[in-house]
Amino acid sequence: MVAKNGQAKDLIGRSMTGIAFPSAHAYLNQKRLFTPASNTKLYTSWFACKSLGEDATFHSEYATVDGRLYFRPLGNPLLDESGMAEVIEQCEGMKINEIVLETGRIRAARYPDTWNFGDRGQSWGAPVSDVCFHENALSATFDGTDTPPTELSPASTVHSFSFSNSVREPQIRERTVLLPSGFKGRFTFAILEPEDFLLHWISERLPGNGARRKLRIGRFRGEPQTAARCTMTRVLGRLNKLSSNIIAELLLLHAARPAGKDASTLEASSLMCLSLAASGITDTWLFDGSGLSRGNLVSPAGTVKLLRMLAHFPSVVSSLPVGGTDGTLKERKLSRKIRAKTGSLGGVQALSGYAGEDPFSIMVNHFPEVDGADDAVRNWIDERIMSLAH
Repeated sequence: MVAKNGQAKDLIGRSMTGIAFPSAHAYLNQKRLFTPASNTKLYTSWFACKSLGEDATFHSEYATVDGRLYFRPLGNPLLDESGMAEVIEQCEGMKINEIVLETGRIRAARYPDTWNFGDRGQSWGAPVSDVCFHENALSATFDGTDTPPTELSPASTVHSFSFSNSVREPQIRERTVLLPSGFKGRFTFAILEPEDFLLHWISERLPGNGARRKLRIGRFRGEPQTAARCTMTRVLGRLNKLSSNIIAELLLLHAARPAGKDASTLEASSLMCLSLAASGITDTWLFDGSGLSRGNLVSPAGTVKLLRMLAHFPSVVSSLPVGGTDGTLKERKLSRKIRAKTGSLGGVQALSGYAGEDPFSIMVNHFPEVDGADDAVRNWIDERIMSLAH
């Protein structure tokens, strides 16, 4: 069963739809509760800016002592190859016999309890960890010849690749990537053991014999030097333009720290809801920062109220994808005047943001999950937005 353009009206008729577009006087079920999917990231962005400030920065730390390299990631949301370059450069000419990784800044579960089991370990559901290196995901490109990938990012020898006629879909099992024989194209998968991966990645780039170098988790020693510093503006840009789930979860946990404790995802979500209620948004039930949880519930009216508050945080507004131009809206049939956050789960599509300076929120829940349904509902949302935008 395939959903074509003509079936969009039928799909919408069989779903629950909510609309709040005040400037166009368009309202439908605006106070009912909907699963927002990644529209949850709007709430997380607000909580982070309110709790930490738009001028907040994130960083990692390192030190070299007696032939050891100590590294402390500190839950840095944007730790990547470029951010590690300065650490590798500082170790040139040194004999590094051991690499010690200190973790513990982020103490939450690697997979929040409210995530669906099927999302855990997928590229969009990478483990939440003190280490967020390359967003704990790896992309490999294959040419169909049952040989190692022609391109691997971030490049590392940690994973091995196996091809078999008995494998139907690419999958990851610890350090082994299993692929169907003759697989051609790109496969992005979660790094299941991010601490182990980062230790090996660093070791492979340091001079000397990496095979004899000791790698372990331990206590940081020495005078910490700052590495991979990034701003809240950069973090929000990556979070919302590309809808990064792991960055959302880390940002939620960082935002909860001023409350004075290492919060779990559920505790941090509860703090976010309390903060929202204190600001006048009382119809929210949130259980994570990314929107992967199907327990999250918000209303279109509450989301419009949130968007009005977000207008006071320019870094959040500028982080939203622009219609037909970039991020998750690059291929959507929307004008450049639309800046909005997408949301997508099975049977869920949402779009909330601004038409010019006018806030709006459209959420569609419970439509049949037939082939092509997501595209049909997305197109309906886009057409509806463009017909209401002035």
